[in-house]
Order: sequence, then C-alpha cells, then structure tokens
Amino acid sequence: MNIIKLSSAGNKQYSIAAKCVARCIAVLILLIINLFQMPSSIAEPTPRPTLLMGYVEFAPYYYTNAQGKAEGHLIDLSKKIADMAGYQLEYRALPARRAGKMLISGDIDIWFGLPTIVEESTSVLVSDTVVDNIHLRAYRLKSKPLLANKKELDHKKIVILRGYKYDGWIDYIKDPKNNVRYFTANNREQALHILAGRNADYLLDYKLTLPRTLANIDFPTLDYNDLFSIDIHILVSKKLKNAKTILHQFEKAFSQLGNTNPVLNKNTLPLSSGQSKSEAAISH
Repeated sequence: MNIIKLSSAGNKQYSIAAKCVARCIAVLILLIINLFQMPSSIAEPTPRPTLLMGYVEFAPYYYTNAQGKAEGHLIDLSKKIADMAGYQLEYRALPARRAGKMLISGDIDIWFGLPTIVEESTSVLVSDTVVDNIHLRAYRLKSKPLLANKKELDHKKIVILRGYKYDGWIDYIKDPKNNVRYFTANNREQALHILAGRNADYLLDYKLTLPRTLANIDFPTLDYNDLFSIDIHILVSKKLKNAKTILHQFEKAFSQLGNTNPVLNKNTLPLSSGQSKSEAAISH
C-alpha cells in the first residue's frame, strides 16, 4: 500500500488554510448571533402612537367616502398635522352631540372643529391656535339685495338646511317675533329648487359646501356675501394621557406646517353646464 506523505511545506499550507476556514466560520456565527440579538428598536421602527379622532358628516370639510373611509378638507389637514407631530389618527364618524360627549368622556381623543361642541366643558383642552375657518354665506338670485346681518332677516323668506344651527342664527330665524319665514330643506338640491322657484329670498349655506352641489347641476347664476366666519380649533380630551403635551405638539406642528389649506376662488363658483366663466361669476 502506498502511503502519501506530505512535506513540511505542504503541512504548513494546509494548516494556514484550515485556520482561515475556521476563522470565517467563527465570524459568520458571530454575525448570525448579533443579528438575532439586535434591539427591536433597530430591527423594526417603533410604531407611532394612534389617536382616535371624531368627525361629523359635513362635506367637504369631513365625510365618509364610498369606500367607508374618512375624507375631506379637515381630514386632510388633521392627517398632515398629526404626521408632523409624530402621531397617526384613526377616524370615527359621529353625530355632533355624541361626539362632544365622547370627547368629554375620553371615548375619542381629539376633534378638529367648533369648541361649542363641548359647551365650555372643563374636561377638554381647546387650542389657542385657529387652524381653519368656516364661512357662512347668504346666497341669492341676482334680483335680490345683499343681506348684511342677522337683523336684515326680519320679514324675509329664508331657506335653511335641516340640522344646521348656523352658529346660533337658527334661534333668531325660528323666533316668531322676528317674522322670518323659513323653509327647511333636507338637502342642498332641494334648497336650490326652493330658491330657484323664487319661494325664498336667500339660502344660508357654507363656503365650501354649496359649490360641490352646483358643480353637478345646471343652475342660474348666484350672488352671495359672507355673513361671518367660524373658527376651527383643535380639541383634546383631558382623559388622554399627556393631553397638554399632545395639544402643544399639534399646535407646534400646525405652525411648522403653515397654512396649506386649499383655497377656492372667492369670486366664482363652479360653472354650471352651458355657462361661460363670465356668466358664472359671482359678486359680493
């Protein structure tokens, strides 16, 4: 039997190669161990805290779309502010009164809207910052004079939308001593039909709401004037842990974000079918 003998040089080369392989294996094992021992904060990003925000069906400011998701002008704004502040929001559609009660009880965390929803409750923090404005307008056919203030509603015929309080104007409208004749419409199409039939002098509605309806129907040119604006604030339930800090973070984020709200042309409403731009122009 032949026996192969390695020279001393061959033995040395074999020994060096074996050591290199062993070292590589050791390094690989250490890398695998370290990978499994990495802190979770490095392996996976820490999820952002989630806050539950209530909203009402008030398109285009906030509403539920066909897919069942919250959408709208103030929904978009709230997402931008929350993202910049380091939070994410979940949304729940609610009637206004229930939303106020749930904000007080802590069943929802945050609200973008009118402070009056909680009726000056001490259980809710209200931002000093105004994040938006909702403008109430008096829409009219061109044959009607401008409506300047609440007192000028006396002895007029007004179309109002069911469920709206118009920041307290509804009490004045419904007070018999003011002799305001009002028609309550279930929707904007019905309200416009009443106005077009000259059964009413004015239609009370908000800046961003009526143009959406007018964009989809053929309707005579309307004049309008702004009656007043309502300030939109950020409201945070005191039941939320670190409520003051969170409100401060949201206000700071809004300040950094700047005013990025979409702005409609205040001089025109969307064109109706067959109208030119000059025919659709609206004056104050």
